[in-house]
Amino acid sequence: MTRGAVLLCSFIVLGATSGCRARKAEAVCPPRAGGAVVVALSSMPNTLDWSQSHESSAQNYPVLLAMMRGLTDLDETGAPGPGLARSWEVALSEDSPPRQTWTFHLDQDVVWSDGKTPLLAQDFVFAWRRGVQGADSSEFSDLLGAAEVRAALASPPEGRAERVAQAVEALGVEAVDAHTFRVTLTSPRSYFLSRLAVVYPFFPAPSRVLEGRAEAEVQRYFNEPEDGAPLVLGAFQVKRWDRVAQQVELVANPFDPTRPKTGGVSRLVLVQAELAALMYAQCGVDFLLMDDPSALWHAPKDLVASPLLSTYWLGFNTTAVPLPLRRAIAHALDKEALFTPLKGMIPGLRVAHAFLPPSMPYALQPGDPRLSELPSFDLARAKEELAEAGAEGRELTLLVRSTGTFMPETTIAEGLRRQLGALGITVRIVTTSNFSNDVKDADGTLRHDLFLKRTGADYAHPHTLLTPFLRDGNHYTDWQKLEGGAVVSRFEALLAKGAAQLDPAELTQTYAEAEAVLERDAVAVVPLFYPNRFYRRREWLLGLGVDPFNFLTLRSMRVATGGGGR
Repeated sequence: MTRGAVLLCSFIVLGATSGCRARKAEAVCPPRAGGAVVVALSSMPNTLDWSQSHESSAQNYPVLLAMMRGLTDLDETGAPGPGLARSWEVALSEDSPPRQTWTFHLDQDVVWSDGKTPLLAQDFVFAWRRGVQGADSSEFSDLLGAAEVRAALASPPEGRAERVAQAVEALGVEAVDAHTFRVTLTSPRSYFLSRLAVVYPFFPAPSRVLEGRAEAEVQRYFNEPEDGAPLVLGAFQVKRWDRVAQQVELVANPFDPTRPKTGGVSRLVLVQAELAALMYAQCGVDFLLMDDPSALWHAPKDLVASPLLSTYWLGFNTTAVPLPLRRAIAHALDKEALFTPLKGMIPGLRVAHAFLPPSMPYALQPGDPRLSELPSFDLARAKEELAEAGAEGRELTLLVRSTGTFMPETTIAEGLRRQLGALGITVRIVTTSNFSNDVKDADGTLRHDLFLKRTGADYAHPHTLLTPFLRDGNHYTDWQKLEGGAVVSRFEALLAKGAAQLDPAELTQTYAEAEAVLERDAVAVVPLFYPNRFYRRREWLLGLGVDPFNFLTLRSMRVATGGGGR
């Protein structure tokens, strides 16, 4: 065995690498003894407290979704169905606009991972009251009383604690009885059930264990796992979080009724490793996300591509780039030509003709005449618009990520630079390893003219992809300033209309109109393509992949029966 192989085998201190030895690339790696699985991730979580995690902390999703379940669950089409709630009713008030009340009846057979603490409606009340004060409080903006909680939190220090306590007590959540949980929303929300399945601030917390404790003590309960804590309701509970070695070790929750009947994984280890590809080749890990896009040029035989409900797009600084120039750029981009050289690098690449992917419910489908209303390649028109803008020879800066993305951004940027250069627009590419820091100054002023970004869905509803473009969203386009805010107001009115509708045809029409405001009227963005997520997985590791929301399907993971172990 080489010295490097010895070091690699020593690094995986899991007990799951028994018999580790130097292997050639593409070695046959049998299942591990005892049903253990090792998964390599690009980064580790920064908290295990699902009520306090932030939406930008994508690294928290794998472990939190392995640990917990929601009121609803999503089927293979992304449609919501029963989860921790076995049924529910919805009612509208007579107010104008009407309030919407959801009454959830919990599954009374569910217990927390200690096997004795029952799931109660109060567990949701406790968790949601914490969540509305947490790092991702915006997730609760639809709840009656959430705005008042945020106002109290931002109020002057003197008397703030009392104001916050009163506002939290009045939040629209209620334990009607031990197993009935009622939620009141400020207005109808057609996407509400979908969000409850996977947006983790909506998960419950064990109130019998935590109520009455100081907030700092509650956070320690989640972030310093020991003796079976924190209690969970999902497939796995945390046994150890080693921040130094960058590992999270989980063990099966025997009280999760959704666990696979056969081949269940008894032990799951999530590791962050710079040498993940080498570790996979030498049987050190069993699942590997392909986060280096350059590695796709020589795709391994076991590469798997999972289509995402995501859109990769070109964004404009609408303050710095005038509308005629934005239109000229939108019509100058030949997306088919742009991505033809990349199709060998990105298998299954899907060019975008609208912001909403056609796999999204209520999105426009190929051939729909409404798609022709959105900007598309038209070089003659682009030249006319460029002349109108008087922008020939202008230099624009394009900000792209050099690291931290599974998309080949610099390669895409070079293609954009060539196409716009042919039109007479000079593009200077600026790379960054920290997009959120470099996209704007401390006062909010955007630093660059153009940027590349991916927006991914958290659930199967158009609302999830379009809400980043609300007035206070994280779109980095400044389009909320156009016409004194009138443009974004039209967009927000359409999203509010869509949220209150249930008829599929009306939903499609409403969101098509919202897209037209964003892409045709304001030209704040140009959709480029719909990404896939690529990964490698052992042939004996079943059910583990990436779902359309870019979440690992850890709950359905199982090991094929038969064969030896190591």
